Order: sequence, then structure tokens, then C-alpha cells
Amino acid sequence: MTMTDIDEKKILLNLKDSLAKKGIISSWGDPLFHRAAYDSDTGLLVAGSRLNISFPLTVRGVPVDRVTAFVNVERESLFFSLSFYFNNVMDEAVKAHEIEAIWDLHDSKWFPQLADYFRDIQETYGLKWDIEHNDCIIDTLYGLFPLSDPERLLSLMRDVYFSGNNWNLNRRDLN
Repeated sequence: MTMTDIDEKKILLNLKDSLAKKGIISSWGDPLFHRAAYDSDTGLLVAGSRLNISFPLTVRGVPVDRVTAFVNVERESLFFSLSFYFNNVMDEAVKAHEIEAIWDLHDSKWFPQLADYFRDIQETYGLKWDIEHNDCIIDTLYGLFPLSDPERLLSLMRDVYFSGNNWNLNRRDLN
């Protein structure tokens, strides 16, 4: 039996509700790209197929400009993605050797530091990293979670969301 769009929206609506109860703010609009799902007839924001979460994270020593996350239903699983955008470091780089020097700095210093901050979370939840080098650098921590166990995804989101600048905050400290 395949899921319908309505089934997916119900799952995401329930997740949005659960997040709100835990103090985690989510929206249907994308906070980075200012995109949202609007009903063309009413102009009102409606539930979409992607739930966006704005994380209040900063990483000391890593020039991340923005952190965004989203959850959607993918192949009858919940797909979680947490992305770190390095936009401003690329602003002055014009020549190929300047761009490559920034990519090298990212690969040798910033990404290892970022990955170290999230090592416990990555290992606990079985997440993977994807690194993109384009006109900006995007590091994305992502993973799939079974629909049958939304609590595991909620636990991950709570661990990440409330870690803020205190990277050693444990879940037991939140209870």
C-alpha cells in the first residue's frame, strides 16, 4: 500500500504538533529561501510535503552563515536533513585558486570541527554527511527514520535544537 499526499501531510502535521509541544518551532515555509506552500485560491499558507525547522545553532570557529533543517516523508520513512551554509566566505573569492583555497580550508579545518561537534548525534542516530562545493559550501547531516518510530526523530531534533552553543547538553538535562 502506497502513501497518499494526504497521509504524508497527516504525518507531518502530527510531527509539527509534537515539535511544538517540545518547544521546537517549525513551518511550512522555507526560512532560507523564503519559499512556502500557499493555496493559490485563498493565498493562505497550507501544509506542504516538507516541514522546515529553523535551528538556533552557531559553531565557534566555523564561519557558518545559516543553519536550516527539514523533514519530509520519503519512501515510507521520515527523511531528516540539517544543512550548514557557508555563503559569506565565498564572497571575495573570484579566481579559481582563491575558491580552491577556501574549499581546502573548509575540508581541512571547518568541516572536521563541525563534524566533531555532531559526532555523538551522528553516531547515535546513524546519520551521514553530504558536502557540496559550489558557489557556496553546504554541509548536510541527514538520515532516514521509520514512520513507525517518530519518537526517535523527535529525540534527534530535540538533541540538536536545544544543543545551541552548549554542545555537551544531554537529553536527560532537558527533562
